[in-house]
Parts: sequence; structure tokens; C-alpha cells
Amino acid sequence: MQRPSGVRVLVLVGDAHARAVERQRLDHDAEAGAVGRLRDAGGESGERVSHRRRPTLLARGCATGPGLRYLHPTAGFAIIALAAYAASLGLRSRSARPGAALARRRHARLGPWLYALFLVNWLAGLATVEWVYPEVEDASEAHFAVGSAIMAILTAAALLSRRISTSPRARAIHPILGATALLLCGVQIFLGLQLLP
Repeated sequence: MQRPSGVRVLVLVGDAHARAVERQRLDHDAEAGAVGRLRDAGGESGERVSHRRRPTLLARGCATGPGLRYLHPTAGFAIIALAAYAASLGLRSRSARPGAALARRRHARLGPWLYALFLVNWLAGLATVEWVYPEVEDASEAHFAVGSAIMAILTAAALLSRRISTSPRARAIHPILGATALLLCGVQIFLGLQLLP
């Protein structure tokens, strides 16, 4: 069996310095579960190669593959749309309209769920680059940085939300943080679309 082209492997050189190299084709073990085993690659100065095979099966026989590359961005689009809805609820809750109290309650109920979804999708993005689509690791640095900034801003907004009922300063800063996170989501979409195959 042969590996697909563009597989990232780690070569450990005898002087204890590690460097990542791209290998076009590598033979690998015939065993189904040979993940992360060190084996002699027959290279110069006793190089050893870590053969890390991508997972081929999930529960119930669902094959991993190119389709998983779209799970993180699809979830991201849905979560950002939900964040836009939450922002609209937050804006409506600040108005003098009769439905402001209802919008405020919905916004407060949706906030923790939205934060959890952003966190899970951020972790899913890390997992996607690590295990499903490692070819974009170098190109995804800006996307990761913006995603981390979004998570930091949402964390600050979530912490401030606990003081909104008692602090005018928290009431003033919370929507600014939310709007900043939503604007960064637009940048995140632009950066993420460039990573798709």
C-alpha cells in the first residue's frame, strides 16, 4: 500500500533535532491500527520516521475523508448566523419597544449556548487541521489567530454579562465586545474560505 501524496511526517534526526518534511510516498504497516509507531525509514544517519496514519473508520463504519473537511466551516457558518441573531436580540433588548424584555431574556438564554458552540467549533478547527486536513497547517495561521481572538473576546463578553444588571460600565462594554467578535467573524469567514480545497 502507498500513502497519498502530501502527507506530513516527522523525521527525528540522530542529533535530537526534529524537522517536518513532506514525503510523496511512504510505505506503511499492513496492520489496521498502526498509528504513531516509530520504524526505521532507512534514511541517512539512522533517521526514524513516525508513521501516523489518518483514521479510516468512525463508529458505524462511516469513512473519514474529504467530507470531514467541510464539517468545521459548515458549523462555523451556522454558528455565526446564530451569533448575528443573538446580536439582533441584544440590540432589540436596548430599545424602548414593548418586546425589549422578551428579547433580553432570549439573548441571555442564548448566550451560554452560543459561547459553547463557538468553543466546540474552535476546537473542531484545531482537530481538523491536525487530523483531517494537515496540508493547510501553515496557511491556517491567520485563521487560527483570528479564531483565538474571537474566543478571547467572547470569553470577556461572557464574563461581563454576569455584571450587566448591576454595572453600567458592563452594559456599555458588552455590546462593543459582541459587535467586535461579530466583525471578526466576517474576517474569519474570508480567511477560512481560502483554506477550502
